[in-house]
Amino acid sequence: MSKSQLTKILEQAVDGALTAEQARKEIGSKYDVRNKNQMAGFQKKFKKRYEHVIEFHTVHDLYFQMNHAEVGTFYKLVLYLQWDKEGVLIKDGKSMKLKELRTITGLGDRQLRKVLNRLEELGLIIKSGSKKDQEYIVNPMFVRIGNTKGNKAPFTRLYKKTGRYIQDKLDTKELGFLLKLSLFIDFNTLIIAQDPYEKNPDKLVPLRVKDIAQQMGDSEQTTKAYIKALGNAGILYEDGPAGSPLTKKIFYIHPQLVSRGNEEGDVYAKVMGYFANLHRQMKYDSERDIKAKMNLLIERCDIAKKAHSKKVTK
Repeated sequence: MSKSQLTKILEQAVDGALTAEQARKEIGSKYDVRNKNQMAGFQKKFKKRYEHVIEFHTVHDLYFQMNHAEVGTFYKLVLYLQWDKEGVLIKDGKSMKLKELRTITGLGDRQLRKVLNRLEELGLIIKSGSKKDQEYIVNPMFVRIGNTKGNKAPFTRLYKKTGRYIQDKLDTKELGFLLKLSLFIDFNTLIIAQDPYEKNPDKLVPLRVKDIAQQMGDSEQTTKAYIKALGNAGILYEDGPAGSPLTKKIFYIHPQLVSRGNEEGDVYAKVMGYFANLHRQMKYDSERDIKAKMNLLIERCDIAKKAHSKKVTK
């Protein structure tokens, strides 16, 4: 397999033209594995980009016993699950303590302890070890990384890289609203539906604004504000006739952020067409931030040079 062929496949995967699984198959069918380390490098790249957390839908009742901010905090935590770490929350190769949890959640000590106690009470988080050296474990019955380990419950994939990226664009309540809404994605159509397990497409009923408000326990006005926030972040698409009110729209969540696992075929391609590519946007934002920091550094250097020049002339 030539370098140009490999580059083309990688670019298609990054741009969303191919799913991660399709790209793996393409490489596997065309690439002569003479260098195992090189192939391992490609696999690691795909794994990192598409690494996801599995959210089993058995978590539904627990989410709806919590407010949006509590669920949003849980969302921030589960994105730090690591492979082969038995559900322990890990950062930089070490299990996180309260100090690290405060950093990633943005909560003060008292608020964080309150949320962690609530998550423990509901069985979503398990505390292990002494109080001075406590570890925090996400209950794999509800959320885990990797495969389903024989759990037959329906699930949603939460993509780690894009999930962390979107946290800078939404507040904690909006993240909680998003995570609750992710449980209503229909596998076949990717529509936010009243019954996401309905197998007959003719009987599928989309969740409208009024229905979402009822499910969430929010007012319609508050629900519209959450929908607007998700839309402004580029992760929620409103579909309906031109000029129709929001109450008549049907909704889709960006499949590169959360997914029911249906990532091939015409439906996936159609829905992806509604959204900008999140991975491409992340790369653009990163390059823009680096450029801004470089410009700021250059500006500070210029100021320092001018100040030094004035001192010398005196």
